[in-house]
Amino acid sequence: MSNLIDFVSFYRGLGLMPLPLSRAKICTEKDWNKRSFTASDFKTASGVALRCGEKFKSIWVSGYLLVIDYDSNDQQILANFSNFYALPKSCLVKSGGEHDGWHLYFLTEFPLQGTIYGKFQGVSVELRGQNSYVVAPPSVLKTEYKFWANRHLEAIQILPAATLELLVRDF
Repeated sequence: MSNLIDFVSFYRGLGLMPLPLSRAKICTEKDWNKRSFTASDFKTASGVALRCGEKFKSIWVSGYLLVIDYDSNDQQILANFSNFYALPKSCLVKSGGEHDGWHLYFLTEFPLQGTIYGKFQGVSVELRGQNSYVVAPPSVLKTEYKFWANRHLEAIQILPAATLELLVRDF
């Protein structure tokens, strides 16, 4: 995939809802959480976001998209976070912007409602569910959002319900 429209088509093929973004990480269209967008909506977009809480389906797995937004480049704390909550190895996206952090993509049995904010070892962490979105590759803001370690969306894993409950309780 080489351009924004290719990624938009790829995301749609997985049942996800891509959203057009400005360079300021703001969806360029009103009612972003209620409608779908056509290729023409992306002509002037600087990036693409994915609407969280949407039903995702690949040939291997299906569920509702949950993204953990980890706002630090500290890979040791990220490893501690992953180990502490026994997170399955799933799709991981290196994010750009001021935090230079990570987006951890998972599927859940039921959609998480809204966004839950918390901290882990001093790092801001958000659980992104319905009525939220995350910037996705190949968006270019301050830096590019890139897939890391070849764990593309086809490799997304189910987040066990008990793990999600623990995260929600702790945050």
